[in-house]
Amino acid sequence: MRLREFAPSPERDEQGPNEEEILHRLASQWWNGDEDPRAERALAAMGWEIGQDEGYDNGGAFVIRFGDINGNSFISWPAEELTLNEFAPSPGYGDDDWDSDVPRYLHHFANIWWNAADPKIQKYIEDQMATGGWTIRQIGEEMVELRHREGTRYRISSDEFDPDLR
Repeated sequence: MRLREFAPSPERDEQGPNEEEILHRLASQWWNGDEDPRAERALAAMGWEIGQDEGYDNGGAFVIRFGDINGNSFISWPAEELTLNEFAPSPGYGDDDWDSDVPRYLHHFANIWWNAADPKIQKYIEDQMATGGWTIRQIGEEMVELRHREGTRYRISSDEFDPDLR
């Protein structure tokens, strides 16, 4: 038997969400969205299954890696911990000193997406942006394109990204 310990660094919030935080957010989305199929698809793309955990008084949700027959990857949360803390800033949020046509919050998402070494993080950003009607994709070697379903389009050069933002 092996014991694995994990202690997040104090800079964790600046680096973006870790996999367990992403799993928790998707489980919360699934739980609060009547078993939201978008959350199921995002989890499946990351290699996880989700289901209801009836071991709690008020129910809950669990995730487990595909093919994990021993339950080593099993993570579960009670219903009380499956709340959605949503925040959608207005396009002008924090733009006092912002010198770009691209709203700062979209630029921030694109920057994290660009820097993400893990495709799961990129998929998470894509799913979060899709809830607001946005798609993101790489154009050529050094460019990101953001498109809204209503036609707005932004292109951002990789030179405009902070390489340390994750």
